[in-house]
Amino acid sequence: MIGWNEKSKTLDEAINFSKDNIFEYLHFILHNRNADDRGNDANEVIDKFYEKVQTLAELTENSSNTYMEVEELAETAFNEISDYSYDAGFREACRLWHTLNSF
Repeated sequence: MIGWNEKSKTLDEAINFSKDNIFEYLHFILHNRNADDRGNDANEVIDKFYEKVQTLAELTENSSNTYMEVEELAETAFNEISDYSYDAGFREACRLWHTLNSF
């Protein structure tokens, strides 16, 4: 039986939140829920970017390889930017909340 010998834990113990890892947990949760991490405006710009890359790639000998390499680099960059922006924005929101609660 699951949980038969399991010791009761507080929520903090169960998920092991700390000041150092809370943003990792939140990012993991949002990623697993397939949250829209870029938005419609950014996705439109990204689509235009890929169209331009495809046009330029067709001018090279290995057009499919060139396109795939550039697409992979761009996706990596977009994901890193999105992650950083989310983390930075969330931290600023927490600071603001803490500041407002101190009044």
